[in-house]
Parts: sequence; structure tokens; C-alpha cells
Amino acid sequence: MIIPAKSRGAIAGVLAAGAAASGVFAAAALGSAPTANASCASFFGLGNSADCTSTPLSVAIAIGNGATANASGLFGAAFAVGTNSAAKTGDAFTVATAVGNGSAATADGLFGIATQLGPNGSATTAGSGLIGNPGFNIALNVTTPKAGATSSSVVAGGTGGGGNIALNIFGTGTAGNPNSMKVVANGILDIASNWGGRNNDVESGSSASGSIINLATNIFGSDNVVTAKGGIWNWATNILGDTNHVETQGSLANTASNLLGSNNKVLTEVGYLNWGASVLGNGNDVEVDGGYSNVVRNLFGSNNTVTTTGNGYGNLAQNWFGTGNSVSILAGIYNNATNLLGGNDNQLVSLGGYQDLVFNLIGSHNVLTVGGSGSNWNLVINSLSSANHVTAGGTYTAGFNVLGGTNTVKAGPGPLSLAGTIFTTGQTVTKTGTGIAINNFRIGGASATSGSASSTAAAAKSTTAGSGNTTGTAGSKRAKS
Repeated sequence: MIIPAKSRGAIAGVLAAGAAASGVFAAAALGSAPTANASCASFFGLGNSADCTSTPLSVAIAIGNGATANASGLFGAAFAVGTNSAAKTGDAFTVATAVGNGSAATADGLFGIATQLGPNGSATTAGSGLIGNPGFNIALNVTTPKAGATSSSVVAGGTGGGGNIALNIFGTGTAGNPNSMKVVANGILDIASNWGGRNNDVESGSSASGSIINLATNIFGSDNVVTAKGGIWNWATNILGDTNHVETQGSLANTASNLLGSNNKVLTEVGYLNWGASVLGNGNDVEVDGGYSNVVRNLFGSNNTVTTTGNGYGNLAQNWFGTGNSVSILAGIYNNATNLLGGNDNQLVSLGGYQDLVFNLIGSHNVLTVGGSGSNWNLVINSLSSANHVTAGGTYTAGFNVLGGTNTVKAGPGPLSLAGTIFTTGQTVTKTGTGIAINNFRIGGASATSGSASSTAAAAKSTTAGSGNTTGTAGSKRAKS
């Protein structure tokens, strides 16, 4: 098709106008781009200065008064933004980012990533890039806009460690004290994290013991110390609680947890496969100290103490739905102490032994004790009753109280001793040897039963006997006279 000259001129004019418009838009776009405000920059070893340095294949950029950035090693990047901010890398494949006034980020070790977001905090990954301390760590610290000067620190890695993650988000410590809000993951494949709160010390793992995959976590809590150290698969956790101390110190699958509670202390120290837990309770003390395969837990209660201590193992101590209760196992093997479904100010104690059980169901102000040194297969039960004292110890003994109050029951040392009270109050029932003593019913052996009714009868009998003796004596005197 032949285009007339006039048309060709029109088309050329349109194209020229379009090109001119494109040039205008491009110029406008370029003109709108912000100008660089970097205090200094160094790329691939070029442009080094006192505040910015780099090596071949590394980049360093600092923006702000007094900001510094230093990138060492291969494929390193250091970025610092903010007044007196500082970023530094020391090994290959590392990135350090510090954003905020007074912020600091240091990335050492191979594949280290250290990020500080917000003012007055620090994030550090440790490592030398050598065998025994290679690196592979991640540290992230996010501080609030009002964080005090040098108030928090996050460290991932250390001598003998690698593959660790240390994380803090919006946790704030005390000005001038970076240890007041400290998160440390120092071992092998350890994770330590804090999410919110103040003055927290969260630490996972220990390079000295070669720990692996320990987890220490605090979320939205204040003044907490959460620690998991020295083992494999240890886990310490506090969530939504204040002034809590949650800690594991042993090795192999220990767990200490507090959820949604305040003023709690949850502790496991040594052994393996131990678990301590507090859920939805305030002022609770839950502890495992020694042994292995022990479990302590408090659920839905306040101001309770639940403990297993000593050299025992396979023990279970627990409180469910109660306030001000104390549940303890002091020693022994495969012992159980349980307070269940409410009740206040109960004391349940297993003194040691083998296969001893103490159990309280729906009652308050009871003192229940089972076991002791050398005891085996003993049982103490209180149900639907308050203000009772029940004790069993020895060999194959049992003491119980059901639907009664202010009773005292003692069974043992046995063997095969059973003592109990049912539907009665103010009774004292004791069975020391083989046999059964329930209320006033007795089979075999010696037993003692006393109470309000029996005491009245005994008093009446004593009075009668006394009157007879007096009469006899008087008569004798009269006869003699």
C-alpha cells in the first residue's frame, strides 16, 4: 500500500510527539527519585574510609551521623542506618543490618545473619568459620522506639556451636544494662526467642555440653528467666505471664512450661524425659529436681506448689483446678501425688519408696502423706472431704477417708494394713499391723479407734470405774475403822 506524503508527515509528527512525551515522563520519573543520603559507602574494596570498609565481593553502606559499616570476608554485606549505628561482618556469606539510632549488628561465622531493627539494641552471630565454631547462626533483635540506651542484646552461636537462632521482638530491658533483656542461643541447633515484655533473660543450649535443638521461648511476658541448657530436645517456655522463672538444666527431652500465668517458677534440673508445666495459674511453683521420667504439672489453679525432688524417677505430681495446694514427691520410684478437681490449701506428700500413691478428690485443708524410706505399694485417698489427716507407710498399706471431716487415719507399717473412715467426723482410726480398721469395725491385729462418740463412752466408763474405786476405798477405810 502506498501512503501519501502528507500522511507520512502526519505519522512522523505523531511518533515524534510520542517520543517527546516519553522523554518527559522518563525525566519526571528520574527527577522524582530520592537522592542518596549515605554518609559513606564502600563497594568491593573501593571507596574505603574510616567509617566504611569492604573487601572484594563485599559491600558496606552507612547512613547517619556517626554511622559505621565494615564488611570483611567474601560475599559480606554491612548496612547501618541511624545516628551512631554500626554494622560489621567478619566471615564469608554474612549479612549485618543495623537500623535505628544506637543500633549494632555483628555477623561472624559462615552464613551468619545479624539484624538489629530499632534503637539501642544489638544483634550478634558468633563463629570463626573454622571447624568447631563454623557459624550458620541467625540473630534478630527488634526493639521498641523508646528502648533505653544499650538495653538489650541478642546472641546466636558461640565456641563449639552452630546452627542457632536467637530472636527478640519488642522486648525492652533496662537502660545501660544489655543483660537485662538478653536472648542467647549458644549450642548446636538451638533456638531462643522472646516476643514482647521487659527485662527478660531467655537462653537456649550450652556449647560446653554440645546441646542440640533446645528451645527457650517467652511471649508477652515481663521479668522472666527462661532457660534450656545442656541436652537434647530440652524446651523451656513461658507465654503471657509475668515474673516467671522457667528452666531446664538436664539433658534429653526435658520440658518446663508456663502458659498464661504469673509469678510462676517452673524448673527441671537434671535427668531426662522430665516435664514440668503450669497452665492458666498464678503464683505457682512447679519443679522437677533429679531423676528421670518424672512429671509435675499444675492446671487451672493459683498459688500452688507441685514438686518432685531427690533421686527418684518415674514419679508424677500434679494439681488440677485448685488454689493454694502443695503436692510433693520427695524421693522414690514410680510414685504418684495428685490433687484433682478443686480444693484449697491441701498438702499431699509422698515421702519416698516404691509405687506409692496419694490422691485427693474435691476437698480442702487436708493433709495426706504416703510412703517413706523402704516403703512399698502404699495408698492414701481422700474424697469429698475436708480437714482430714490421712497417712499410710510401710508395705502394702492403705489409708482412706470418704465423705467425712476432721478425721485422722493412720495405716502401717503393716504389712497388709487398711485403715479408713466413711461418713463420719472427728474420728481417729489407726491400724499398725495386718488387718482392717474402718470406723469402729475391725478385723485382725491391734487397732485403735477414738472420736467424739467413743470418747464420751470411754469417759463415762472411766467415771464409773473411778466411782467404784472411790466407794471401795471408802468402805475399806470404814471397815478398818
